[in-house]
Amino acid sequence: MMEFEDRLFKVKMDVERKILPFVEKPGRYIGNEFNIVVKPEAQVKIALCFPDIYDIGMSYIGFKILYNIVNKIPWASAERVYAPWVDAEEIMRREKIPLYSLETKRPLKLFDVVGFTLQYELHYTNILNMLELGGIPIFSKDRSEEDPIVIAGGPVACNPEPMSAFIDVFLLGDGENLLPAFLEIVYRMKKERRKRDEILFESAKTLQGVYVPKFYEPIYENGKLKGVKKLFDELPLPIKRNVVPELKPEYYPDKPVVPLVEIVHDRFQLEIMRGCTQGCRFCNAGMIYRPVRERAVDDLINETKTVIENTGYEEMSFVSLSTSDYSLLPELMSRSYELITEKKVSPSFPSLRPQTYTKGIAKFAREGGASGLTFAPEAGTERLRRVINKQSSEDDFYRAVEIAIDYGWRLVKLYFMMGLPTETYEDLDGILRIAENVVKIAQRKKVYNMEVHVSVSPFSPSRIPHFSGKDKIRSKSSLIKQDI
Repeated sequence: MMEFEDRLFKVKMDVERKILPFVEKPGRYIGNEFNIVVKPEAQVKIALCFPDIYDIGMSYIGFKILYNIVNKIPWASAERVYAPWVDAEEIMRREKIPLYSLETKRPLKLFDVVGFTLQYELHYTNILNMLELGGIPIFSKDRSEEDPIVIAGGPVACNPEPMSAFIDVFLLGDGENLLPAFLEIVYRMKKERRKRDEILFESAKTLQGVYVPKFYEPIYENGKLKGVKKLFDELPLPIKRNVVPELKPEYYPDKPVVPLVEIVHDRFQLEIMRGCTQGCRFCNAGMIYRPVRERAVDDLINETKTVIENTGYEEMSFVSLSTSDYSLLPELMSRSYELITEKKVSPSFPSLRPQTYTKGIAKFAREGGASGLTFAPEAGTERLRRVINKQSSEDDFYRAVEIAIDYGWRLVKLYFMMGLPTETYEDLDGILRIAENVVKIAQRKKVYNMEVHVSVSPFSPSRIPHFSGKDKIRSKSSLIKQDI
């Protein structure tokens, strides 16, 4: 025990003396933020690892939820780990300082479970880098009984095969009940001194949404993946993702951790619904987060009041895939108006659909101090929008812009994609035409200080799309069955 405490003390001293004085942003590596949870006596310890820097990872609402849920379990603790920026990584490699958690400076290798979120494919290499920095064998086949169990979840985990050589267990779908259930198995079987593979097999056999790659075998034909087969009859195939039927208020933290430095989305995030009412064919999130689940207004009001009092945030965001589709939004705005006005909190709507944008939304957000408005027509013509199943029309979009201008908005951001299937030069010309028409609307209303920002991103499919006019889209992986 003394040797273990000495190791932690050495890491703490190395961080203070060798990292903090020599990096661009020491606040990324200090820890000890307001509202952190430290549970040194917990029997099962999980590192929640975001494979990007602190500034980005601290904005992720998913880890705030899991951090809250796990730390409420008496025998479990969750600590946070982020990828270091290049300046800190260089020092860590040179001085042989292991990647550590912010709560206790515990090296990654000394956790029972190390959990990564897979938000984007570009995070893959960051995960391998973090494993190496943490002293954990990169390939799962090389890990011993002394190494942590490496798990992964998040949206990209629904296509697990690219990372199957490096991840011991994938948790597919909603983690609010799946992660605690998995940790329960780890806790129980570790007390029984069961081996690593026994823990993995028990979780794969008993929990919906658990995929352990070593218990399945890919089938190839002429170098192409044709499917998979299970190696044990007791295991499921296909594997269904886990879905929580209700977004319970106890999932969400009353006291979220407040960052020490400015982060990408430095505000209170209020998740009002999960899932999407639409079926845009390019949208991964719109498929994997089904079905739509809305939260009760009473729960949202109570959470808003408590979190603002416990954090001091001056901005908040109504979070969902499409906020204006939330059926109780008028009631939520009406009941929260007095609260956010009293607390001087500025509300924002990160995702709005033109056809459901109303005068009430424009008035509420503008009076709250919001300055910019974002719409995503995605394509330059209605023909191409029909191809990708984007339901909004050009008339819907122009109507929404007029409402925004009438209520004082002077900044409109437009998001488009290029490279969509069946795209022509006419569709690309339509992007310019839409932007020009927004400017003309402003001029017609005698608004001459209007800013129109246009962002065009390349469409990057992760598979060959099935644009056959059918509403049902196939799962990316033959392993995963999604009830959509």
